[in-house]
Amino acid sequence: MEKNASQVNWASLLAHYVDQLLRLGLKYTTQEQNEEKLESCFKMYLLLSDDKDLFLREYEKLTAMRLINETSCNRQAEEFFLDKLSR
Repeated sequence: MEKNASQVNWASLLAHYVDQLLRLGLKYTTQEQNEEKLESCFKMYLLLSDDKDLFLREYEKLTAMRLINETSCNRQAEEFFLDKLSR
């Protein structure tokens, strides 16, 4: 099955958006606000259907870079999103 460019783009864009949230965007918000934003991202992930693998590959790469460079701004948010993905 051939993927069109827009499908591939959405999975990658979502992975990069989550990365930006976890690196920069959740620094000055409450735990509840963080969970709401990440819950919304997870719902979008569920809508990717065939492109979940692409999202996960991109997300894993970005997560590894955050961990290596110690650029994650909120460890609880990281764990919350990983827990959502592992279900």
